[in-house]
Amino acid sequence: MKKLSGRGDSRTSGPLKKTEKEQGVTLYQDEAVFQQAGTVIKTWALVGIGVQVLSPPVRRSIKVMGAVRIGANPQWHSRFVKVF
Repeated sequence: MKKLSGRGDSRTSGPLKKTEKEQGVTLYQDEAVFQQAGTVIKTWALVGIGVQVLSPPVRRSIKVMGAVRIGANPQWHSRFVKVF
């Protein structure tokens, strides 16, 4: 198995060299949505005893964006946002 160096493998070495040459930063980013539904979809209870849901039925979501900085000083960046 080929050992990868700390500066990336052959797929990223070109962009990293250009980034270092131009004193820039390389980031890889992604976004995600986490949803919360206030409805009970599936639950369990003792026979004859019902389940009471104390929260009103709502649909909420939160969006988060994240980026990883690679290179000599790797860092993780994230931010919660209202819209993409």
